[in-house]
Amino acid sequence: MKHLLLTICLLLVANIGAQNLTEKQKEREKNKVKIYTPDEYDNLQIAFREGVDAMKLSEDKLEQYDAIVLKYVSKMVRLNDKDQGNSPEEVKIKFSENIDQMNAEVKEMLSPKEYVMHLENIHKIVYSVNTRLEKLVKE
Repeated sequence: MKHLLLTICLLLVANIGAQNLTEKQKEREKNKVKIYTPDEYDNLQIAFREGVDAMKLSEDKLEQYDAIVLKYVSKMVRLNDKDQGNSPEEVKIKFSENIDQMNAEVKEMLSPKEYVMHLENIHKIVYSVNTRLEKLVKE
């Protein structure tokens, strides 16, 4: 619950900060391609966080885990932005590569049971993203 509140606070701060964007940030916003509505994105985040909470990680492990996931999510959300110049196929390949790298990195810090839970949780996200990317390719 504490992490959910922290996430909400960070989103609010980011939203407030978005009102004073630099030119580079405005350009980046203009190039964003969104595959989820805000509500869908929120639901996806909540479902993912519930999966993470089910892992019952210690506070230190959770902090380390969140940092790793955030590092890769930050890279992945930009893959299909217009200014990146990636074809839909390149987006899928790079997305998959990032997932593989993230999984390898979290595997080192999680127990085997925790890692299986991570894989089950992340699989839901991967399936959802790949389904959305397929829809975009067909449009």
